[in-house]
Amino acid sequence: MSNQDNSETANIESFQAPVLELGDQPSKEFLELFSRLDSLISGELIEKAWKQYDTVGQQIILEGNRFSWMACAFFTTVWQATPFGQELICRYSLSKLLSVCEITVLEFFDKLNSWVELISASRRLFDHVRRVQSNLAVAAVIFKKFLPIFRRVFVDDTQQTSTVIPSQKAKYKDPFDDLSCSSLFDFIWTLFVALRKQFNQSQEDLLCSFHLLLCLVDYVFDALQRVGQQRLLCSSFVQSLCSDGRSSLEFLCDEFDGVILEAKHLQIHWLYPRLNKLSAEAEIVGYGAANCGLLFNIEENRRVFDQLYTEALMVRSEVDERMFLVLFLHNFPLLYDPQFDEQAVSFLLKFGDFEKRPINAQLMIKMTSQNCFEKLNNRKTNSRPPFVGKSYVITTETICPSALSSDEQNEAQKIRNLLSSFKGIEDDLLVYLFEDCLENPKEFVADQVETWSRNFASKAAKDIALNSKFDSEFQSEIAMRIAEIELLFYYLLQKVVTNDRERTVNMGMERHLDLGVIFQNLEFLASVFLCSSELILFACNSQRHFPWTMELFRDVVSPVSFYKIFGLVVGANTGLSREAVNHLNRIEESILEEFAWAKNSQLWSVLNLSHSVDAYGEPSPVPASLILGPSSASYIQRSIDLSPPTIIFFKKVYHLAAIRLSDLCERLRVADELIRHKAWTLFEHVFRTKTHLLMGRHLDQLLMCVLYIIAKICLLDTTFQEIMFHYRRQPQATSRIYRTVLMEDGNSSEDEPEKNYDDLISFYNRVFVNCVKDIVKVLHSPGSDGKENIGPLIPFPKISLNPLSPVKMIADRVNVMSMSQYAQNVAPPQQISASVPRGRYTFHQSPSKDLKSINALIGCPPIL
Repeated sequence: MSNQDNSETANIESFQAPVLELGDQPSKEFLELFSRLDSLISGELIEKAWKQYDTVGQQIILEGNRFSWMACAFFTTVWQATPFGQELICRYSLSKLLSVCEITVLEFFDKLNSWVELISASRRLFDHVRRVQSNLAVAAVIFKKFLPIFRRVFVDDTQQTSTVIPSQKAKYKDPFDDLSCSSLFDFIWTLFVALRKQFNQSQEDLLCSFHLLLCLVDYVFDALQRVGQQRLLCSSFVQSLCSDGRSSLEFLCDEFDGVILEAKHLQIHWLYPRLNKLSAEAEIVGYGAANCGLLFNIEENRRVFDQLYTEALMVRSEVDERMFLVLFLHNFPLLYDPQFDEQAVSFLLKFGDFEKRPINAQLMIKMTSQNCFEKLNNRKTNSRPPFVGKSYVITTETICPSALSSDEQNEAQKIRNLLSSFKGIEDDLLVYLFEDCLENPKEFVADQVETWSRNFASKAAKDIALNSKFDSEFQSEIAMRIAEIELLFYYLLQKVVTNDRERTVNMGMERHLDLGVIFQNLEFLASVFLCSSELILFACNSQRHFPWTMELFRDVVSPVSFYKIFGLVVGANTGLSREAVNHLNRIEESILEEFAWAKNSQLWSVLNLSHSVDAYGEPSPVPASLILGPSSASYIQRSIDLSPPTIIFFKKVYHLAAIRLSDLCERLRVADELIRHKAWTLFEHVFRTKTHLLMGRHLDQLLMCVLYIIAKICLLDTTFQEIMFHYRRQPQATSRIYRTVLMEDGNSSEDEPEKNYDDLISFYNRVFVNCVKDIVKVLHSPGSDGKENIGPLIPFPKISLNPLSPVKMIADRVNVMSMSQYAQNVAPPQQISASVPRGRYTFHQSPSKDLKSINALIGCPPIL
């Protein structure tokens, strides 16, 4: 073989579908990460966390910062390993965990919401995660309320000059002369967060927390008045009390929308008894004294409350809410700038590294007052609903933490509600983003949207000209629908750019960030417009299905580039409904399985430049020994010359193929692992070295051909008709997939006036067999003893058995589990305790009495 052939062979060998790697032991990076958190953490606990992290990583693509996923795995593993009703088996600081992993609070919670979905968490774990987030959200809102309250009661003493004569200071030192508003601000908030953790869970809502804050401000105000520290009090507030005749607590409730009766009840029946108890236990000093109380020993008492709060955080595994203080303690006059209130909560700092690395990243932008109230109002929903089960691709892009699940509204109404308060291109935040660019791109974006809207209307009009009855309902409201598309476009654009800006700032790259480059990226803008168009068409039940919208942008964006916008849209927490997210997911599937492989696809140019496919045609032949050798089995070669987005694309195709092929094997009852390994080995060989077979075809066509030829060489009694019969039961299946298959071999000219199509069986006989006959001989070659002599096979990737319907807990002692329709039993009868009642119901098959029996079991007393 010539040197050129060897070079081509090496290039082709490097082009292989990304495959999952299995790590039995925690990686060095994983071990070092948690040794920095606490060197005394149990090795068994770290192994459990690694196993959970590695298992999920085998099944989906964990995009983004890998340390954030590791933190999620550790957080959930610690909780799951703790026996019910007991304290956590590993006490650690969640804020220190985030600091060690170098991730932000917002990034952690965004990933954690996805993580509990991916691991099919129990209801109790869902509730725990929701409670941790809700408590932080409540604290964020209370802190924003605290700022104007503090300004109203206390004065900025940083500009004051001392009126005490130095000689008087030497004779007598008043212990309160060292008091400052900065120390009071620190003390009140520390006192608040510490006492709030003394609440029971039913009291940790917004109203109780707000009243506790008012009571504490009232307590400090009265103490300062008793010791004559008027210099720290706002004179206008004191004068208002004198002229009004009301108590300070009543005045605060009236001015800041508190409920005076509930505030007084909390003060008398909870706050005072709690402080008395802490004083009796010698936890705090000075409470109950005639004059100043806790303020006389403010530093010592602050340390006590700090310790109480830290211990509560370790027990609860929650985020340290004292992080809100740091910015103001370093720059106290900033507190007296009312314009800063809206951004105050956004300036979270990394706990444990305050002075070194402040992060002005608007990390709490989703925990503003409005979002917090939405969370509190939605408490009746214990957990988010499971996936609807219409899609086979389960990745992090399909998870939308704030997806709506109401069946009372149609999709169009949900989108209208989502956009009800959005102002379009004139929205304040979007205008701010435009103005933050070196050159304001507002006019450029508006012109593009106007052009695309005009093209949309023109194409819709041509459809009506050809068929006046086609999608008539949508056409009758075309102007309103286009306006909705434009509004949704600006909404998604703002969300995606804001999310990208936050991520860039979090990475410390804000100096290199120019949003103008993003806003002037025509491919990006077209992708967002396409996405909004698809969502409006879907919401209105239009007859125009994908790729109708894609044809509008044929010269601007290709399908293989367009699909990437879905991850950005869903990852930006846009609030789209679960149904809308699933619609985007289905479009992504259609691109992965078919449209990306069209003959004019940009993908072929990318592969050609990478020397992985030779001029759209047959790649150079690779010896079967190389394909089946251990050097090429199941590992991504680092020398691959494809870009990261292309690698991710192939990983998604790889995962999609694994799920669908596994499903077909299960439906056909192919249980022999050797046969399944052969099927996957053949598919991987085709996918890596015969990529031209996908040109102009559908991924499912190759999967069915692979399964049939393996069935033949393994002497299975399986016909092509049976394979197609079971394929039709998959949710994405359509008859055209096996009735209309391109017969060209991949080397035909694109200028041919007519393309030759036939059914799938003809394609198998005329094209597929000739392309794979060499590797098939290797998979089924007799040895010298007459027995089968097979080289190393590529194992079938691990996938979840029921990724769309995991075990769900609907009550404390009732588990509902989706069972495979092909499995005979979940477990042999002898493996199930005779004392545990059990029931099985098959929809459309089992009699109604079986369901009644299960309902009776649910209502029966628990088994002791």
